[in-house]
Amino acid sequence: MTEEPRARRAEPTLTDEDEAFALALIGIRDRELHGFTAPSASFEPDSPTVHYRFAVSAVSVADIIELVLAVAGPRHQPAYEKVAWIREFDFRGTTCRLQWGKFGLRLTILVSEGGAEGADELGKEVERRLTAAATSLYQRAISPRVQRDLSENRATVVNQFARYRGAVNFHLAHLRQMREAGVPESRRVRDDPLAAVLSVVEGAMAEAAHQREVAYVCTAVIATYFAYVQHTLVVLSAFSPAALRPDFSLRALIEAGWADQFDVAFPTPHEGQVSRAKQALNHMAKNYRGRLLHGGGGHPADGVVVEWAPGRRSLVSEDGKPSAQFMLWQAPLSPEEIDDILERINHVDEALESHPYFPWLKSGLEADFRPEAIGYALRMAEEGKALEYTAYANDSLDSAVNWD
Repeated sequence: MTEEPRARRAEPTLTDEDEAFALALIGIRDRELHGFTAPSASFEPDSPTVHYRFAVSAVSVADIIELVLAVAGPRHQPAYEKVAWIREFDFRGTTCRLQWGKFGLRLTILVSEGGAEGADELGKEVERRLTAAATSLYQRAISPRVQRDLSENRATVVNQFARYRGAVNFHLAHLRQMREAGVPESRRVRDDPLAAVLSVVEGAMAEAAHQREVAYVCTAVIATYFAYVQHTLVVLSAFSPAALRPDFSLRALIEAGWADQFDVAFPTPHEGQVSRAKQALNHMAKNYRGRLLHGGGGHPADGVVVEWAPGRRSLVSEDGKPSAQFMLWQAPLSPEEIDDILERINHVDEALESHPYFPWLKSGLEADFRPEAIGYALRMAEEGKALEYTAYANDSLDSAVNWD
């Protein structure tokens, strides 16, 4: 048996993923990148140019756009402060420069004197082609790699604290304002019995309408609060020993219900504030969230009535107690129930804010689910350095966001 030539042994072996990647790039070169070539001209300080800014959504695929542009053989220009990369190329014989900076993707088009007409349409076509190329490469070659890394929990979750808590605070402020303002005053009448009676009726109707509106706003509080809680639990799970278990799955965590997410972020057994918080969420989910946000005939408020004997009817309910919730003029929440909801929200907030990495969540820092990142964060918490670690990560984020 003859020995395999040394040169052949040194050739790298392509995996199926690598081959799929290469084939995808070849297809993109022949389709979406048709008309893209190496630059034929240079940008001078006094060159007449037209600027075109890509849509904000294109920023999410900026890394892929840079990669697919490499197929066209672009000229690399040195980046500078607040600019990550600059690539120059020709499209349909027109020299362009694309740069990704702090304010997004900006295309500069080199035009002749007085020849700016049509530059905007050219910019739109460049954006369409590059975005389509990035989407195609993702679907054909990158997605399998993304799914593999996700299955291995090698991913980060973008922190949306400001968005979710902002919605909660908005509706809470509206609720407090409406409750403090009270029912609008009825019109005053003098020496007119009929008008006085009508005034009383109007007052009663106004009070009922006001109570309904307050209840609607409180329903919005419940909806946004559970969304906030679930996002908070996902982020805080990146600082839980439960996320290091062999059976942990980030994909399963994201798709799980709030109770399962709670047990990952705050591993059992629960005590003190944490136990009371989960009980409060259970109560709100069963007694308020369910009947207010999951209509469909499963609650007294939906008004399902059974005639269990000739001429004898009963409203279907789990406990058999009388209820006025099915009556349309009745507010879906009483003032006492709203007080109960607000009190329970306070209990849950106290527990969430007691987590050593709640400042991390509040700072807007992403949640890193790579096992090595979780392990490091847990060690920092054990050493009492969670705040210092958060401050360091926050400074690093500021530098990254500001392209410093």
